[in-house]
Amino acid sequence: MTSRNRSWPSAGLVLLIAFGIFYLVTLGARPLSRPDEFRYAEIAREMLTTGDWVTPRFNGVRYFEKPVLGHWVNAASLAVFGENAFAVRLPMALTTGLTALFLYGFVRRLTRRVELAFDSSAIQLSFLAVWAMGSMAILDPILNLWLTLSVGLWYESYIAPPTKRRGLQTLVGICCGLAFLTKGFLALAIPVLIVGPFLAWQRDWRRLLDDAWLPIVVAAAVIAPWALLIHWHEPDFWRYFFWEEHIRRYFSEEKAQHSQPFWLFFAALPAMALPWTFHAPAALLGLRRASPNLALDPRLLRFTVLWFAMPLLFFSASSGKLLSYILPCFPPLALLLAHGMERYRASGRRAALERGTLGLALLFAAGFSYLLGNGLGAFGTPLFSAGEPLRWILSLAACAWGAWIAGRHVRQAADYPVRVLGVTILGLLLAIPLVIPDSTRHSKMPGLFLEQQKALVAPDAVIIVKGQLAGSVAWVFRRSDLYVFDPNELQYGLSQPDAAGRAVDSTGISRLIRANAGRRDVLIITRTNDNAPVAALVPPDVHYAQQGGLAAWYIAAAPPH
Repeated sequence: MTSRNRSWPSAGLVLLIAFGIFYLVTLGARPLSRPDEFRYAEIAREMLTTGDWVTPRFNGVRYFEKPVLGHWVNAASLAVFGENAFAVRLPMALTTGLTALFLYGFVRRLTRRVELAFDSSAIQLSFLAVWAMGSMAILDPILNLWLTLSVGLWYESYIAPPTKRRGLQTLVGICCGLAFLTKGFLALAIPVLIVGPFLAWQRDWRRLLDDAWLPIVVAAAVIAPWALLIHWHEPDFWRYFFWEEHIRRYFSEEKAQHSQPFWLFFAALPAMALPWTFHAPAALLGLRRASPNLALDPRLLRFTVLWFAMPLLFFSASSGKLLSYILPCFPPLALLLAHGMERYRASGRRAALERGTLGLALLFAAGFSYLLGNGLGAFGTPLFSAGEPLRWILSLAACAWGAWIAGRHVRQAADYPVRVLGVTILGLLLAIPLVIPDSTRHSKMPGLFLEQQKALVAPDAVIIVKGQLAGSVAWVFRRSDLYVFDPNELQYGLSQPDAAGRAVDSTGISRLIRANAGRRDVLIITRTNDNAPVAALVPPDVHYAQQGGLAAWYIAAAPPH
C-alpha cells in the first residue's frame, strides 16, 4: 500500500490494531515484578487508601524520589480497573500508544507523507525496549509522552507562522510542566538540551529568547499549585528532591543509584532497538544519499538528529544509569530509521535491507536452536523445568515463527520492511509474557509466595521486611505499617519523627519478637542471602519457607488459654 492510497482512517486503524495486539492483549498476563512494579502500584494504592493526593507515601512514610503526576495517573487506573496487574500497567501502555500517535501526526503534518508517518509510528511501537517499558509499571513511558510532545510541538512552533506560534508555545509549556510533575527537574533539561544546540546550529539565537518566555511561564503555572501544596505540607520536600535526587544522584558516584560506565547506553542501544538494528545500515546509507523528492527539510533532519543524540549523551554523562532513561531517544530514532529506509528504497538498492532481514531470520533461528538444545539437555542449565513444557514449546514456536516469516520474506522486505518486520516479531511479543520460566517468576515475581505467607498469619501480624522487598510485601498484604531493616530507598521516610521505630536493626527485630510473643503473629521476610543474621534472631522450630531467593520466618502467637 503506497502513500497515495493509504488514508488516515486506514493507517490509523492499522496502528490502533497493532497497538492493541502488541500492548493490551497480554498486559495482565504476567505477575507484577519487583521492585519497580510493586513500588509504583503500592504508592498509588496508598494514595487511594489515604486520600492524600499531595504527598506520595510508600509503606506509610514519605517518599520523595518523584513528584506526583505519575502516581495520580496510576491511582486513577487502580480506581477504575481495580488493584490488579492490568490496571497497574495500563497507564504506561496508553502513554506509549499516545506517543506513537503524536509521532504519526507530527511526521504527517511536517512532511505530508502518510507512508513515512505510518512507518515512523510503527517502528516506534515495535522497538523491543519501547514495548518492554510500555508493558511495565515504571514512570518513564509517561515522561516520554510529555517530552515527545514538548519537543515536537516546540519544533512545530519554530516553523509556524507568527499567528499560530503562541498557541503552540502554550502547549509546549503545558507539556513541560506535566513532564516536571512526572519526574522533576531533569524533565525540563531535556528540551533545553535539544533546542539550544539546534538554534546554535541554525545560528538563530534570537529565537531562544523570543520562544522561551511563554513556555516557561505556562510550565510554572502548571507546576505551581502542587509545588506550593507540597511545600506547605512538607517543607523539606524541595531541599531533598532537588539536592539529593537530582544534584547528588547525577554527579556523585557514591550517591548515584545504578552506577554504570559511560558507554552503557551505546552498548545497549543495538539490543534495545531490535528488530530494527539489522536495518540500521540501510537507513544510514539512505540518509547519506541524495534523493530530492524524499528529502526532509534540512532543519527537521538536524533537529531530529539532536533530538536523538542529546538525551543519549546527557544521560551517558550521569553517574547513575538505567536503560529506561534513554526512552526519549526512540521517537526521533524511529523517524530517522523510517526516513533512511525510505530513501534507500527510493535509490533502487535492496541489498542492505535484504541482508538485514536475513540477519534477523538468523537471529531467530539461533534462538530456536539454543532453546531446543537447552530444553533437550544438550547444553546449559535448562531454562524451563520439567513441569513447563508448554512454555518451552511456545517459546520455540515464537522463534520459529520469526525465523520463518523473516526468511520467507527476505526479498519482499526490501519493498515493505515495516510490515514484514512487524509480522516477524508479533509471535515473540505475544509469547514473552506467557513463557517467563518459573525460576524467574519465583525470583522476580514473588506475589504467589507472598500470598502463601499471607494466608498463614493473622491480619494484625507484625511484619518485618528487608527494604528491597517492602513494595512487594506491602502490595500483597495491603499493609502500609511494615517494619523495615536495611531500608534502602525508604531511608528518608523512615528517618522522620512520625516513623519512629519503623526502621529496625537486629536489636530491634529481637525486641519486636519478644514484645509480641504469645500475643501476635510475627512474620519476617528477607532475601535468602540474609538467612544467617535473621536465623540467629528467631526462636527455634519456627515455620520457615523459601522460594526464588526469598525467605520467610513465621513465628505464631501462642494459642489463647
